[in-house]
Amino acid sequence: QTGTAEVREELEADLVLTATGRKAVTDGLGLDALGIEIRPNGDLAVSTSLMTSAKGVYAAGDVIGAPQLASTGIEQAESVIDAMLGRRDVGAAEDASRLLDMPVAAADCSPAALLSNAARYPIGIWTMPELAFVGLTAAAARAPPHNLDVVEGVGRYSESIRGHVHTVGSEREGEYLAPFMRGPGSAAAGAAGEQLTGPALKLVVERAAPHRIVGVHAFGEDACELIHFGTTLVQGGKDLSDITAVCFAAVTYHELFKLAARDAIGTLQCDAWRRIYTRLLQMGDGDASLSSDEVQRGLERMGADAETVDDILQSLFSKKNRGAVDIEQFVKRASRMRSPMQLDLMAAGDANASTDADAEVYNRLN
Repeated sequence: QTGTAEVREELEADLVLTATGRKAVTDGLGLDALGIEIRPNGDLAVSTSLMTSAKGVYAAGDVIGAPQLASTGIEQAESVIDAMLGRRDVGAAEDASRLLDMPVAAADCSPAALLSNAARYPIGIWTMPELAFVGLTAAAARAPPHNLDVVEGVGRYSESIRGHVHTVGSEREGEYLAPFMRGPGSAAAGAAGEQLTGPALKLVVERAAPHRIVGVHAFGEDACELIHFGTTLVQGGKDLSDITAVCFAAVTYHELFKLAARDAIGTLQCDAWRRIYTRLLQMGDGDASLSSDEVQRGLERMGADAETVDDILQSLFSKKNRGAVDIEQFVKRASRMRSPMQLDLMAAGDANASTDADAEVYNRLN
């Protein structure tokens, strides 16, 4: 049942796994006699220091409610000991609270604090294959209270060296050599309708520079191990350059982080070229395509130097194809050259992309 609509579907399966969550078993412990507040679902009510309503009595782990993980239970137990001894490490919790601009009291390991900030801890699901995540999904990042403009980058296991070795002899052998697509504007776009398949690692990244990483999601072998580097990235407020600068040991799945980062950069490149195209089109003769002369004049007006103009013209217009280019041809050809992220031209495109006139042209093209 979803919302108000009920959908019934018959499915034949060999095995059914029902995951209904955990419930604290606090009956019969005599907690009422101590004056400890017990919520209707059996959870013990605690303060930010994990003290119950009975002074001097603390609780941690599954009995105080979600997230009810071994990892967070251990952290809660350590927090309780620190509170009892008057020793509280404020640094880690304060740093984590700043990541997604959400207030969290120092060393607050209460259920409310842990659940309010997706960057506080990773989650690993020990299925086959494994699942793991930390931080925000793209949908959560775009929604209140975050309201972030984000893009995604995906690294497929089969694209990595180790993944390629492990797919030999399987149905996914050679998958990394095939063209594929991840959606409109992706630098990796290939044959229409061919979708991303197989285990993968995904980064959720802010579109605006320096492209901070706000979420990491993994599906595949060793995902529950890989997620700890992802946690370091999210909690440390790291950006794409922090990943691309790392030389990962071969042959390991950590290469997936670099593959995903490059994919995100490819999407950002395509977006940048689309903005540049929109700006050039405004400067042109009014057609829905651009000639070589229009591109050259527009780039010069945008402040591009002669070498940059020549590089772009060579990418867009070959001896065999000197005709005008539409937006898809422009983006596809331009994306093959050096990244506009390395050009002053990208800044010029960004500076002019938010005008009403640009928005009107861009919407008309798309």
